Amino acid sequence: MAAVFVEKSEENWNIFEQLRSSNFFDAAASRLYYSLFQAVKAFALKTGTMTEDDSLNVHVKAKDIVRQNCSSSIYHAFCDALEMRVRADYESRRVLASEFSQHFICQLDMLRRQFVKLAS
Repeated sequence: MAAVFVEKSEENWNIFEQLRSSNFFDAAASRLYYSLFQAVKAFALKTGTMTEDDSLNVHVKAKDIVRQNCSSSIYHAFCDALEMRVRADYESRRVLASEFSQHFICQLDMLRRQFVKLAS
């Protein structure tokens, strides 16, 4: 089961990069967050901290898992990605290119790779 979410994480990361390079920043923000979320979920499924049936507060659980397993700066980058995804999907204010700094993306890619490795 965890392997499927690792695949989804990789897929969404690739889509995020394509959307960002095509200047579709709202869609990129959504795929970026879900790439991270799916990597964390793969880890959580493998370790039993989350089940396939968990649907209530899964994003809160994911934040807790990241907080417990990552540095403060990586945790805050994850929270920023979540906020960016919520804004992209539900608010009229657009996500801007400047919000995807190289440092921000590197932090999140490090997080994603860490959880993918732990889930594999």
